[in-house]
Amino acid sequence: MPDVYESAEEAAEAIGVTLQTIRTWIKNGQLRGSRIRGSRGHSNWRITHADLVAASRGTMFEESAEPPQLRLDSDLDWRRDALSLQVIWPMEKRVDLFTPDLLTGFKKFRAVTYTVSIPMIFKLLADNKYEDFEVIFGSEKLASETDAARIITMQRAMDEELTKGFVGMGGVGDPKTKAIIDLQASGQARFLAMSASVVHSKIYLLEREDKRRVLAGSANLSRQALSGKQGEVLFGFDDDDFHWNELSQMYEALRSQASTSLSVEADVKPAHLVAVEDLPVSRQIEKSKEPVTLYVQAPSDIPGDTNVLAVREEELSRTFGPSFRDHLKPTPKGEVTVTPATLRLVRRDVSSARPIHKESSNKLTYSLDKRFLYNSSPIERPDHLDLIDQDAYLLTRYINNYHEFGRDSEILQRNYFAVMAWLYFAPFMSRLRRERSKLGPGNFDCKTTALLYGPSNCGKSNVIEFLYRSMLGHPPRPFGDRDFVTTKVLEQQYAAGVCPLFYDDIRATRFTSGGRHGGDSMGEAIIKAYDRLHHQLPEIPCLVATLNSEAREFSNEVRKRVLLVYTSTPLPSDNTELGERMDREAKELHNRISTNFFREYLFRMEDKVSSEEDWASFDYLAESSNLLFHMFKDSLRDDEVLPEWCRRISSRDFDDFAWEPKRNQMKMRLESKLYSAEYPPESWHWTLHGDDIVLGVDDVTQVLREKEFPDHIINREASSGASLYLRKDETEAFIRRGSGDGEYRLPAPRGRLDWLKRRLPAAKTT
Repeated sequence: MPDVYESAEEAAEAIGVTLQTIRTWIKNGQLRGSRIRGSRGHSNWRITHADLVAASRGTMFEESAEPPQLRLDSDLDWRRDALSLQVIWPMEKRVDLFTPDLLTGFKKFRAVTYTVSIPMIFKLLADNKYEDFEVIFGSEKLASETDAARIITMQRAMDEELTKGFVGMGGVGDPKTKAIIDLQASGQARFLAMSASVVHSKIYLLEREDKRRVLAGSANLSRQALSGKQGEVLFGFDDDDFHWNELSQMYEALRSQASTSLSVEADVKPAHLVAVEDLPVSRQIEKSKEPVTLYVQAPSDIPGDTNVLAVREEELSRTFGPSFRDHLKPTPKGEVTVTPATLRLVRRDVSSARPIHKESSNKLTYSLDKRFLYNSSPIERPDHLDLIDQDAYLLTRYINNYHEFGRDSEILQRNYFAVMAWLYFAPFMSRLRRERSKLGPGNFDCKTTALLYGPSNCGKSNVIEFLYRSMLGHPPRPFGDRDFVTTKVLEQQYAAGVCPLFYDDIRATRFTSGGRHGGDSMGEAIIKAYDRLHHQLPEIPCLVATLNSEAREFSNEVRKRVLLVYTSTPLPSDNTELGERMDREAKELHNRISTNFFREYLFRMEDKVSSEEDWASFDYLAESSNLLFHMFKDSLRDDEVLPEWCRRISSRDFDDFAWEPKRNQMKMRLESKLYSAEYPPESWHWTLHGDDIVLGVDDVTQVLREKEFPDHIINREASSGASLYLRKDETEAFIRRGSGDGEYRLPAPRGRLDWLKRRLPAAKTT
C-alpha cells in the first residue's frame, strides 16, 4: 500500500469510494491534501495514506505532531488565512489556531451546537475522562411550519442515529464504546435536542477544580467546522467571571426551556415496533409529569447522514404521524402542547393500526450485549445435537440433489455451497468490514453482495429460499426487478437489520446496460453505493440477487465487490418425470428444514469472530466454509462420508472460479484454427504482433464497453478500430489460473505446427 497517493483518483480507488467523495471530504475539511500539478497541466491532490484512513473512519482528531489544521508558509500567513479556525482571546489580546487540546484536560463539558458530528463526540468521550458531559443539538426550520408530529418522530430518529453512530465508531463490544454507553446510562453523558426554538448559538463550557473556560462563536461541534476550513472563529475566555456567568445562564435557559433528552439504546427497533413510550417526548413527560411545549419547527442539521436519516424519519412518520396530527393543533403563535392525555390517545390509535405493518417484520439485529435478535426476540442456541444433525442431513441432501442436473453438476454444487457459506456469514459482514476499515483501505475481499446469474431452471431462486428457511424459518421477502433501484434499496435495508435482502429475477438489461452519458449501469451504481454504505453505517444487511440470463459481462468495479456465481447447468427441460420428482423432493425438504443448524452456526461463528485478533488476514469465506465443513462432519454417521462439494474454500479460490466463464470464452477465441497469418487479422481471427495478441473484432469501443475481456490484459494504447490488442504473457497467466489450466500456453498456429512437423524428421536424422 503506497504511503502517498499522487491523485484524488488513486485515493478513491484505494479506499473504494467515488472521486466525488474524495473531493467532498477535502472541501469539508474531513480530508487533508496538498494541491499539485498533475498530468496534462491539470491540478490534482497529493494525499497521504494515513490521512485517507482517518477520513474513512470519520475522525478529525488524528494522532499527529502537527496541529489538525492546514498551515501556510509562515506564522504570519495563517492569521490572514480566511479558512482557518481562529481562537481569539480578547482579554489577553492574542489569537491562536484551534487545536483539540483546547477541549481536553477538563472534568465537565457542556456545549450548545447547531450541527454535531457523532465521530467527534465519540472521540471526545473516548479520549477524555469527563465526569460530566452534555451536548444540546440545535435545530433548523423545515419546509413545513405546522407539523409537530415531524418534530416528535425526528427526535426518535436522532435517538437511533446516536445508537448506530456510537456502535459504528467503536464496534459492538468495544471497551471504549461500552464505557461510553455506561456513561450515558448513568447520566454522566447526556444528549438533548432542541424542541421549542431555533438555536444558532455555539457555546462551549469547560471546567475543572482550578480552571473554567468559555468558547463561543461560529464553530459548531463538528469535524467540518473544527477542521479549520470554513472560516470560523471562536472567542475564548479563561477564568472570566462575567462571560462565564452570562453564557452559563444562557445555556441553562436553553436546557430547561427548550430541549428534549435523547438516549443511546441497545438496539434499533423496526419502525412499526416502536412504541409511544420509546419516543423522547414521551420519556420526558413520563419523567417530569409535566406537559412539553413544542414550536412547530423540525430539526434537519442533526447527527448522522441526512439522506439516511430522512428515510428513517419517514418510516417513523408513517407509524406515528397520522395520530399525532389528529391530536396536536398549534396555537396562532405556533405553540403545540403535548400532554399525558395526548400520548394516551396516540397510543390507542397506533395500537389499533398495528396489523397493517405486520408484513414488515423480518429483522435480524445484533445487540450491544452480543446477542442476535430476530424481530427483537433473542436467538437461542439449540439444546439437542440430534436436531442439528437432522438439519445437516436435509441441507446435504438438498445440495446433493443437484447431481441430477447432468454435466458440470459438481461445479453447481460447489458454487451453491459457497453461496451457503456467504449467506450464513452475512450477519457478521458489517462487523468484519468495520474491523478491516480500521486497518486501512481495501475491503473488496469482504463481499457485501452476491449475484447468481445464468440460464433459467438452474435452481437459483430455490436454493436461496431453502437457505433462508434454514436461517429464519420462512422464505425471504422477495424483492423484484422494480425494487432494484438505489433509493428503494436504501429504504429496504432499514427493515432488515443484518438479514440479507433478496432480489429475485433481475433483468440483465437493467443490471448491465450503460448509464446516461457513459456512466455506471444500474447494477454497478447500486453495488458501488451499497458498498460505500458499509463504510458509513454500523449495521447494514448484505444483498443477494439472481439474474435469469446469459449475461456474463460485468465490469471490474462489479467483479471486485460481488460474489459472482455462474450457474451453467439447468435441469433438462425435456425430462418431465425428473422435473416433477425433484420438485416434490424440494418441497418436502423445504417443509422439513428448521433453524437449528444455522443457530448453532451463529453461536460458533460468534465465538470465532469475538476472539479474532488478526483481522488483516481474516478470510470470511474460508472461515465460514471451514466451519460448515466441520459441522457437517460432526453430524455424520459412522458409515457416511462428506460429499465432494463440502470443502473449505477461500475467497481467492472462489474469485478464480468466478472467472471460469471468461477463461472458457477466451480459449475458444484463441483456438489454433482461428489463427491468421495476416496482420491485422479479420474479424473473429487472431494473430501475434510483438508481445501482443491481436484479435479481429467488429468495433473495439463496443468490445471495451461490453467488458468481454479483463481490463488488466488489454493493451488500450494499441487497441483501436477493429483490432483489439491483448498482452500475451498476461493473457496466458490469466487462463492458467483456471482449474486444469496450470500448464496453459497459447496454441501453436496451424501453419507453424505443420512447419515443425516437416522439420522434426530431419532433425532426428541429423
